[in-house]
Parts: sequence; C-alpha cells; structure tokens
Amino acid sequence: MVAGTEACDDGNTTSGDGCDNNCTATACGNGVVTGTEVCDDGNTTDGDGCDNNCTATACGNGVVTGTEACDDGNTIDTDSCTNQCTIAGCGDGVPSGTEVCDDGNATNGDGCDNNCTATACGNGIVTSGEGCDDGNATNGDGCDNNCTATACGNGIVTTGETCDDGNGTNGDGCDTNCTATACGNGVVTAGETCDDGNPTNGDGCDTNCTVTACGNGVVTGTEACDDGNSTDGDGCNNDCTLSAPPTSVVISEFVAIGATSRSEFVELQNPTAADVGIAGLTITNRAGDSAVIHPATDPTGVMGLPLQLPANGIMYGVPNPANAVDIPATAAFVYGAPGTTFAFDDAGDIISVKNGTVVFDSVDFTTFVSNPDLVVSAAAFPGAAGVSTQLDVSKTTTADNDLGGNWCTTFRAAATPGTANGGCTQTTIVINEVLADVTGADDLFTFIELAGPGGALVGGLAISDVEGSTAPTGGRNAEGDFFAGETDGTIVIPPGTRMPADGILILADANATVTATSVANVHANDLLFRDVDLENGGGDALQMAFGTILVDTIGYTVVAGGTLAVNLTTFNMLAMYETATAPYPAANKSMARNSTSTDTNNNSVDFSIANTPTPGAPN
Repeated sequence: MVAGTEACDDGNTTSGDGCDNNCTATACGNGVVTGTEVCDDGNTTDGDGCDNNCTATACGNGVVTGTEACDDGNTIDTDSCTNQCTIAGCGDGVPSGTEVCDDGNATNGDGCDNNCTATACGNGIVTSGEGCDDGNATNGDGCDNNCTATACGNGIVTTGETCDDGNGTNGDGCDTNCTATACGNGVVTAGETCDDGNPTNGDGCDTNCTVTACGNGVVTGTEACDDGNSTDGDGCNNDCTLSAPPTSVVISEFVAIGATSRSEFVELQNPTAADVGIAGLTITNRAGDSAVIHPATDPTGVMGLPLQLPANGIMYGVPNPANAVDIPATAAFVYGAPGTTFAFDDAGDIISVKNGTVVFDSVDFTTFVSNPDLVVSAAAFPGAAGVSTQLDVSKTTTADNDLGGNWCTTFRAAATPGTANGGCTQTTIVINEVLADVTGADDLFTFIELAGPGGALVGGLAISDVEGSTAPTGGRNAEGDFFAGETDGTIVIPPGTRMPADGILILADANATVTATSVANVHANDLLFRDVDLENGGGDALQMAFGTILVDTIGYTVVAGGTLAVNLTTFNMLAMYETATAPYPAANKSMARNSTSTDTNNNSVDFSIANTPTPGAPN
C-alpha cells in the first residue's frame, strides 16, 4: 500500500520491475541501479562519479563534464567531437572534415603542414625550397604558381614578359630579360655586335645590331648609302658615297595579276661575271610604295644577313608573308616587312630596284595588255592570270627589258621563277588545232590555230598547205584564192604581229575582201586570210616556217601513224611531218593537241581528233 512520500509500493523488494525497492518508479535518477544503468546516485549532478544519464563520469558517456569540451557519446573520431572529448580541428592529430592530414603538431615541412594539408607548393605554407606560397594558382600576383616571387627569371611568363625559361642563359631562345632571343631585344647574343633594344639608327647601335658605322648596311648620319659590303662601283662605294648604278641587276620576270599580293613575285638576273649584293635594296612601284629586300633566311632583316646575286645567276623573291613558313622553298629573297601588302597594279605598273636613290633597273609596263581579245602592240607588255610575264631568254640587259616587245607570258608552265626563261620569238610557236573540212563548202569555216607564249612575235611566219600523196608531191596545194603578190597555198603573218595575251591565235578563212568569217571566237587580235581553205581528204601537210627555219609541221593521213609519199617540200626542203602522221578526221572535226599544247615531235602522238573544234580556247 502506497503511503506517505512513496511514489509506489508493490510489496516486494525487487527493483527494476517498475517499482523499485525504495518505493520509487524504476528510472535513472531514483537512486536504484537497474537495467542498463551503470550507476544511479539519485541526483542530477554531473561529474560526481555518476552522471545524470546513469553512466560513470567519463569521456564518451555523452555528458560533458570536467575538462571535456564536448562529449557526443560515440567512438567516431572524425566527426565534430573527437574520442578525446575535444572539438575537432586542425592540429588535434585526427584528420577530419576537409583536412588532408593532421599530425597533431605545428611543424611545417614534415609531410603534413600546420594547415592540415600535405606539404607541397600551393598549399599556402612556405616550406623548404619555396620562396613564397600564397595557396592559389594565379601567376603575376606576387607569388607565382611555382612558389617563387613574381619576377623575370622564375620560369613563369607573367605580364610584361614574352618568355621566361627560368635560366640565366642568353641566346637560347629566351634571354635573361624575358624577351625572345632576337636583334632589338636589348640583349647581345650570337651574331650581334650590340643591342640597345630600340629602333633608332645612328645612336651607336643600329637596328641590325651592329655598331653605327659606314659599311654596316644601315644608312646613318652623312652616309648617302650603305650596302653593307666593301665593293666599289656597285651603286654604293665602300665609303658610303654613291657610285654609278651597276648593270648587274636585271628584272627578268614578274607576276602582277593575282587575287592577292601573295600571287606575285619578282625575278632578278645578274648577266655580269661578278656577284652583286642585293640585301637591303628596295623594290618600288608606281604608287611610290617601297619594299626592302631581305634574304629568305632572314625575312625580318634583323640578323643583317647578306645576299649575293651570283654572277650569271637568277634569283626570285616574293612579298614577305606574315608567317615565314609560307615563304616558298625556292625563293631566295622576300621584299617588304612580314605581312606586307606591297603589290603591283593588275592594270600595269612600274617595277624599280633601287639602292637608296640609285635606280639599278626599272621596267615600265604601264602599257599592259591582259585582255586576250585585244591586240598586243609592239610596245605593250603582255600578261594573263595564272602565268608570269618574262623577258625573252636571249635578252639580258637593263636596256633590253625596257622594250615591251622583248617580253611574253610563260607557255606550258605557270611561271619559271629562279630558272631560265623561255623565248618570245617565232620559233616558240606551234600549230595547235586545224579544221580542214566541214559539211558543204569550206570557205569561211576552216581555220588554223596557233599556240605559244602570249605576246611572242609571230610576224613573218609562213604556213603552207603541202601536197603529200599526189602531184605535185611536196609542192603547195593551189586553191586560186589569193591576192596579187601572195603565193597560192601559203599564208604569211604580217610583220610585227604578236600572239594575243592568252597565247592562242586564230588564222581564219575569210571572204574575198577579208572582212568576214564564220569561224567562232574570232576577235580583233586574230587574223583573217583568203587562203585557209585546205585540201580535203588527208595525205597532206601543214608546214610552218620562219625563213629557212622549220618552226612546226603536221602531216595527216586517214590512218594515224602513217607516212606521206615524201617528207621534204620542193620549195624550201623542210620536213612535212614529225615522226609519224596525225589522224585526218571526218568533216566538222578538227586535229588538235592536248590542253597544254604538248609537242613531242611526233604528229601521231601529239594530235588527236576533236569532235568539237575549239578555236580561240584551250583544246
């Protein structure tokens, strides 16, 4: 029976059955140890040996007592309260949270630094071998990411530095002032006499990194010229005074027509027996633009390398590209600064090569014909897209190249830069296509097409229709349609006539007054004749001669690869066909070479039948 202060009374002495033997309800804090209780001192005081959760006062019992900073009642050492009842933190010897390591000491450099990161550059702790460590990967902020103070020479490229190789060696590509090894960077390296790091000439150290002096290739002070050599009489004497211009630099080939200046080039020849230095000379145009010549191996000119145009030699150069790897391997020089826009006018220009004010050579091609439908006059310079304009191979002087009639375009090649040019005379011409027969009357429809260098001379060429199988064998086929003073069966091209700029010339059969023809594509630069109605049926030849010189000939038979009854004409004793005859086609078809007018001196190989004639156009 419950009486007085009893909370309960179950009439037995058993504790833990809900009513303990001190007549209190079974519970922690009632002074009776029951169940899982380790102790029960019946009070709520912690730290007295038995804490208020009925566990013995100790770290890990979940009750903070004494010197404990915390007590989470578990054995997990990496949470916010360690097994030593201390608040988890760097330096407590237990890695926790974001800590990489924690060795419990304040010593840096022992593998685990006092910010609980592994000893390393970039962890924010300066240790052995490090000049600084700001704990970030940003360079140029005072401490770079290799843990050295931001400075030239620490191996990290930062603001104001072009390079930084971290060593004290000059001339290895990156000099000790953290600029790329080059003339003008202020550091004297191999090949340089001086380097003051500025673009000023005449201040003691010139821009080619040589000491200011006559003979160093840079015009300064009272010098009238300075070609960098000790040769007198080459336009600039060795005392840096002007001499008479030499005749040793001759402009011999150029390209002026192109989508960009990158398509252009200039070729120079030296017809003399002595080498001549051309580095430092300038190329100019009519607009007044100038471009300095530099060796292809020194495109910026900073190394001051010489360039000799050899005796009897040929060299060519191109506008200086922005990237040196774009310089053609065969080019000996470039002109202009890297990335230059220097160019010649597609409609005609003036090319000059100068040493200061001294003109070595100049070619005025302002009378420039590039339209294939226009006549190339005696004084005109010819040009065409995709080919170069070149001086006849036999012409070698600065006087020769003043005359437009000595120039022509390349034939069978886009250009010949740095190699011997071709000829511009009658002997370079070939018979390219022949239409001898059409359905019905041939008058006004037949034609002979010639091919060769644009602008080449063709005046005086005689083309004869020769009988090759019946009488008069080896003689001319007479048509009876010719003017007084002409030879029946032979047409002669008027003196002074030049090939059109595209290198294709039509000789068309015309009416009796030579005013009209039915041949397609005939323009003002093509020629009309009464006597281009050739004998039909094959077994004949078409021979082209210049005086006593056989220029070209084609014999044709119905069966290709045959022969004619004779192979010498009776009127000039020159050949009528080459090796074997070409195939004679049916009406309305022509005998034609290939698209490049190949001539192997074998008519059977060089000519084939064209089902559709192409007068005035490539075959």
